[in-house]
Amino acid sequence: MPNIQPISILREKNVLDQISQSTEPLFITKNGSAYLVILSPESYDKIIKELNHYKQALQQERELHDLAFKVNQSRESIKAGKFYHEEEFDQMLETAEIFEHLEIANLIQERENEKATISFDEILRQSGIQNLSMK
Repeated sequence: MPNIQPISILREKNVLDQISQSTEPLFITKNGSAYLVILSPESYDKIIKELNHYKQALQQERELHDLAFKVNQSRESIKAGKFYHEEEFDQMLETAEIFEHLEIANLIQERENEKATISFDEILRQSGIQNLSMK
């Protein structure tokens, strides 16, 4: 269950030590609404590492997409009677196969990411918390 606390929790002396030792984020509310999310350095580093991994994968996907486009252009050229050396054509076909496999893997990853993405408000709803006002 997510750790959701009002902003007043930050006045407590040992709360920062507890946060730094936890792998889970601390969701801070102010006047009953989402305000801050606090993470330990390790959790933050993990998120940044995963983000960089996804950025790198996206860049590789773009490069493969460009190569697949070239393969398709080559196929059209061949149909139109233009020919390439056998080595060039084999390389283009191999690139097309790699692209097709990557596309399937990316679709699977996107669906997993959609399932893993959850908003702060959704966490509050799932926790049964409707209003966290601190009057």
